[in-house]
Amino acid sequence: MTKTKHKCRNSIAILLLALLLSIAGLSGPMATQLQMRSHWAQSASHVDVVYLVCGARAQQRRLQALDTWLAQATTPSTSIWIGNDTQNSLWSRAHQRNLTRAEWAYQHATEHFPDHHVSIVPGSFSNTDSEMIALAHALQQERHVKNIALVTCGFHARRTLQRFSKHAPVSVEAKIIPVLPHWENRAPWIIATEWAKILRDGLRLTQHPWLSRQKQPEA
Repeated sequence: MTKTKHKCRNSIAILLLALLLSIAGLSGPMATQLQMRSHWAQSASHVDVVYLVCGARAQQRRLQALDTWLAQATTPSTSIWIGNDTQNSLWSRAHQRNLTRAEWAYQHATEHFPDHHVSIVPGSFSNTDSEMIALAHALQQERHVKNIALVTCGFHARRTLQRFSKHAPVSVEAKIIPVLPHWENRAPWIIATEWAKILRDGLRLTQHPWLSRQKQPEA
């Protein structure tokens, strides 16, 4: 009985150690690799367009990152493009309805940066890959754009750049304006999910209906 107890305790200890090491790996180096710091846009970087990636509940933090970066930028003529996030956002007294997240971001950007040209990128999508396809289509119509900065969360940077590179014109260079700091950038369950999605993309299953959010049919 005593030997059995010792074996059980040893097994539990090994499992706990493995769990702790996994958490440390996810929250540490694997989280850092997702952030793509070598591709971060500096405040003085010249970009033709700043694109606000759809952020759902993280949109307000992405708007704050946009504000901070543009306030320090040296190119007041930079265009601001906003991903067409159609989820409901905050109530607008002026419109007497809840704006979509894209509409709210548009209102925010035009009020805070009246000297910049602000527009919502047309397109309908439900995941990062289809969003980058919509952005690529917009870039094909705006051939003068050679540099773009994508505003997104740190943990989302690698996958965003990968999907952008997959679909966008090769002549356009992309950088990241990250949303930092925030605990989500190193939350082990979020990091594990992001790496799983990157693996899915690598297996060419990006738009598989069981593995990716799909656009809901219109009523």
